[in-house]
Amino acid sequence: MAEAPNRWQPSPEMRALLFTDFDGEPAEPDGVIADALDSGYAERTPALSAVLQDSKADPAERLLACAALTSWADPAGYAAVIAAAEAPDDVVWRGQSYDRFFTQDDTFGQLADAVGASRDMVDERGTAQQRIEAARSLIAIADVVQFDRHLGHVLQSDVIDACQDEIRATVDRWHPTPCRR
Repeated sequence: MAEAPNRWQPSPEMRALLFTDFDGEPAEPDGVIADALDSGYAERTPALSAVLQDSKADPAERLLACAALTSWADPAGYAAVIAAAEAPDDVVWRGQSYDRFFTQDDTFGQLADAVGASRDMVDERGTAQQRIEAARSLIAIADVVQFDRHLGHVLQSDVIDACQDEIRATVDRWHPTPCRR
């Protein structure tokens, strides 16, 4: 079957990083990211960091790199999430992921999933506080960008405990009557 002419395709570099499993077989990025948690992340982190930082790289590939690095509790991933939340309309990868059901951008939903998934790695990586800061930055824009169900992945007990002020402020902006306990 012929490939659709306008369908996005990863570069050979990204294909090797996130579309190839650790046995060299074709795979989907979600599977590769999950499998890498068993220590394979270390070998792919430097190249993904380079993609994330490359202003000339494909925006979709930069988003994938950010999601992978963040899922792996990498400081560069968390820093990119925080920077994206500071100017959500200006982030280069905005619009690179769409929720097909709602036909809305879900870029920040993908980042929320990654921050949530990283919880299991923060002790190993020593990045628990950076994870909290990334979560805080996403919660602070929850009334501005589409998260749908994805924000729930961030709202784990450690984040809820640490981000009470941001949660209250965001809910207060959503709701005309302040939400207070």
